[in-house]
Amino acid sequence: MTQNSEHYQSLRPQYRGVTKLQAQDSFNLAYKRADKALYQSKSDGRNCCRWN
Repeated sequence: MTQNSEHYQSLRPQYRGVTKLQAQDSFNLAYKRADKALYQSKSDGRNCCRWN
């Protein structure tokens, strides 16, 4: 079986949580924002990306 990359669809749902590092951020603060965005994307449905 061959797969055309233009028509390839992942069998697993894809979720992303993204945040922008700020100069005053600690690792834990940035991680918490990204984690919050990740759970928001999972809540919103399959194959989502959320920015926080």
